[in-house]
Amino acid sequence: MRLLHYNETSDLVWTEFSTASIPQYAILSHTWGVGEVSFEDLLNNRAKGKAGYRKILFCGEQAARDHLQYFWIDTCCIDKRNSHELSKAINSMFRWYQNAVKCYVFLPDVSTPSIAANPIFEITGIPLDALDGRPLNQFGVDERMTWAAKRRTTEEEDEAYCLLGIFGVFIPLIYGEGQRNAMIRLEEEIRRHSKYSASSEEPTSKAWGKTPDQYPQNQPKDKSEIDIKPLDDLNILVLGETGAGKSTFINALANYVKFETMADAMNANNLTWLAPCSFSTPIMNTSSQHGLIEERFIHVDHGSDKNGGYSGASVTQITVVYPITVSSGSGTYTTRLFDTPGIGDTRGVEYDKRNMANIIQTVGRYDKIHGILILLKSNSARLTTAFQYCIKELLSYLPRVAASNIIFGFTHTRSSNYTLGDTFGPLNRLLGDIPNSGLSLSKEKTYSFDSESFRFLAAARKGVWLAYPAEYERSWKHSQNEALRMLNYLGKIRPHNTQSTSIFNRARGYQQGLVKPLKEIFQVIANNFDFCESKKADLSERREKYHTLRKVSPIQKTELETERLDEPRTVCTDRRCVDFDDSGKQTRIIYKTHCHSPCYLENVASDMMAPPQLASCPAFDSSGKCKKCSHHWQVHMHIMYELNERVVFVKDLQVEMEIERVTNEMQLIKAAISNISLLIEEYSQERDTMRLAATNLSLFLRRNSIIRYNDITTAYLDSSIKDEARVIQEGGCDRKLLILKEDLEQHTKHIQFLNASMNDNAGSDDLSEAGVESLMQELYGLKHFGRNLRLVFK
Repeated sequence: MRLLHYNETSDLVWTEFSTASIPQYAILSHTWGVGEVSFEDLLNNRAKGKAGYRKILFCGEQAARDHLQYFWIDTCCIDKRNSHELSKAINSMFRWYQNAVKCYVFLPDVSTPSIAANPIFEITGIPLDALDGRPLNQFGVDERMTWAAKRRTTEEEDEAYCLLGIFGVFIPLIYGEGQRNAMIRLEEEIRRHSKYSASSEEPTSKAWGKTPDQYPQNQPKDKSEIDIKPLDDLNILVLGETGAGKSTFINALANYVKFETMADAMNANNLTWLAPCSFSTPIMNTSSQHGLIEERFIHVDHGSDKNGGYSGASVTQITVVYPITVSSGSGTYTTRLFDTPGIGDTRGVEYDKRNMANIIQTVGRYDKIHGILILLKSNSARLTTAFQYCIKELLSYLPRVAASNIIFGFTHTRSSNYTLGDTFGPLNRLLGDIPNSGLSLSKEKTYSFDSESFRFLAAARKGVWLAYPAEYERSWKHSQNEALRMLNYLGKIRPHNTQSTSIFNRARGYQQGLVKPLKEIFQVIANNFDFCESKKADLSERREKYHTLRKVSPIQKTELETERLDEPRTVCTDRRCVDFDDSGKQTRIIYKTHCHSPCYLENVASDMMAPPQLASCPAFDSSGKCKKCSHHWQVHMHIMYELNERVVFVKDLQVEMEIERVTNEMQLIKAAISNISLLIEEYSQERDTMRLAATNLSLFLRRNSIIRYNDITTAYLDSSIKDEARVIQEGGCDRKLLILKEDLEQHTKHIQFLNASMNDNAGSDDLSEAGVESLMQELYGLKHFGRNLRLVFK
């Protein structure tokens, strides 16, 4: 939502907010007049010179008084050049008004203040309790329709579109379809979402204040008036390759059932059409001297649901449902035609997948489909890769139970004298190669159409008169008969329950969606396994280091222990008779020469060099020399102890600290290995659960599909890649080539996964439609990967 506010320099600027972050804001209600300020005016600083600028000032000043920074005005907060933004804004507008903190009403013709509710009630008839906030769904459909009976809008379609919020419904915006068609589509959507029934006293169109003859597209000699009956309906899904002419066919069909003859359609006030379309036709310029032939382009409106000219792309970009009323012997009934994007979009298969997803989503809004009409051009004489791809791609999205509702229509059959043409042979061979498909090209399953009569009508409205009108009359008669034959057949057969198609395609999407999560979980398990192995290697390394450290600690060491002697001992202190021990904190002298042990001299001081009494020791001769060591007695002394060697084990503090660290590391690694092993086991169990789910989904699809998958996609992409490579050689951009190669890679991976799933013998072939969602709920409940799976699929 784009909101206005004043910045720090008091300039009027926008700020865009996502839905979740929209701040409090005020909103303006007003009537559009001359000189309104547009989005482009504000963008180009042209706002202040326009009459509508005073509305902006009024709203901004009042919001400031109400302490609101932001405000919204429809004239300049929507970029109406952007059809997508305009459509989104119109569908969201009621909610934006409803969520505003303040709503200001700009009444230029009211000079005195008044309470707004009473004049609104008097003008519109909207009850005061509705204006005071009573839920709108508590008011009847007819009553709410009357609230807009006096509404006048600039665009006629807006008389219907302005009611979207009041009824809480959404429909695509198709400006150019006219007020009548817009109201019919609105009524259809209201009927689907409400409890409104045909037993109401007045039809919706009367409650709205307009009877059928008051619609601006009033036509003479109509085959029927619009009288929609909720239970009398016929839903036809129109599928086909790009360029088959689906939109033109739908417009032609609307004319066939509305008018008896082409002349009646020509005499009508306006061209009857539903789906925007365009075509070109060669016209001879009679004013030219040489009679030059010119190409004239005929446009039957281009709305936001059309591509607008992208070469090779599907013209219809979203699925649009067009209701028409058909007369029958017992009255009238509504036929809904589902105009769909074409298959075979040259921008790549990803666009085809998006288009088919849009088609399935739209079909899922309805309970039943009576017919699935596959439109084909009648001049495809060869079973080309593109032709096979389009047919098989369409069939791959349809469940087997829908086969009985599939019919084939051939367009442009005037050139083949209204027969099935050259396409019949290739199509018949293709269908014959699909085992047990339930598809055939019998009379009741095939119809030849030609929409040239509608082109004639559309060209005539533009002042372009095509030659040979009798040929177009013939085209009209044949195609009208074929159309009525088709409607009669589809009205007799049992309709297809769209729930089966929705569930089938959800299962298809689930199966395809599991490819990436399974690949990721395999990678996660592999990564954790590698991590676990690396931790085991770390643990082995730590154990080896631990044992190495244990070998060096404690350290074996020899110590000298002092032992007291019972009797004195005479020892020599000469350096040649002693050793020194440096292992302790102090150097110790070891007296290794015991000259007299024990020595019984009395009164000799111990540990004293050469005491006089020692000279009398028997160890010395008469000259005073030691008999044992030959040293003089004066280098001797008495000691009362001796030093004995002892082996001890001493712990190295640093080594012990390293051992403790390594021990702690080993404990942590063991815990990590245990946790990782448990995680790998749990991951593996979830992987197996997901693989089993994928297998069961594959078996479900095999049992319920017309074809398992489009086996022509690889060849189709290869052909497209070669074509694009030639374009690049001639100077084209390589972006499309890269997209096609990526599509091929993804498709190849999907087929590999699909075949692997089909070959897994662990699966069960009894998965039911109801079991598909139960299976996914089980996956969503997985401890580790359930949340991610829910995000992927939801």
